[in-house]
Amino acid sequence: MTTDNRTELSDLLYRATIERDENKIRALTDAGADINIADHYGRTALFDAVQQINNEGVVRALIAASADVNITDNDGKTALFYAVQQSNNESVVRALIDAGAGVNITAYCDRKTALFYAVQQSNNESVVRALIDAGAGVNITAYCDRKTALFYAVQQSNNESVVRALIDANADVNKTDDDGKTALFYAV
Repeated sequence: MTTDNRTELSDLLYRATIERDENKIRALTDAGADINIADHYGRTALFDAVQQINNEGVVRALIAASADVNITDNDGKTALFYAVQQSNNESVVRALIDAGAGVNITAYCDRKTALFYAVQQSNNESVVRALIDAGAGVNITAYCDRKTALFYAVQQSNNESVVRALIDANADVNKTDDDGKTALFYAV
């Protein structure tokens, strides 16, 4: 198979992902489409799939076709980072975790893990608990301000169940940030 044919098949794979066509995805990967080819942002078809709500079937089809769940984009984020930002995406998050997605991979720009993005963006307790259950470090600190996910949970999500999930997982409530403040300071 020539490089041009492989590229064309991979372009069709991206389109099939956006169209949510699991059968076409299987046919294209069987025909040799490169499941892990990345666009100019460093994102594969899996990145597009995880950002669509209720798209577990397509995500699982890509994973079954050997999509690498730990490929990072140009910012150092994996598909898991994008999946956790969707509010009702627990099944997709679990599919990625089940396929071996690294829950403690840190983004290049801010050194945050997917757990930070989950508490900041989705505010979904079940997604946060799924990450914690898979071993997400609740006391990892962001590079820019030395805050943990607990700080972001009390500052931005203000969701008691998410805060409780972090505390139940032994988040250090006495940890201080660059300004010497604890999460409690931001909670009041």
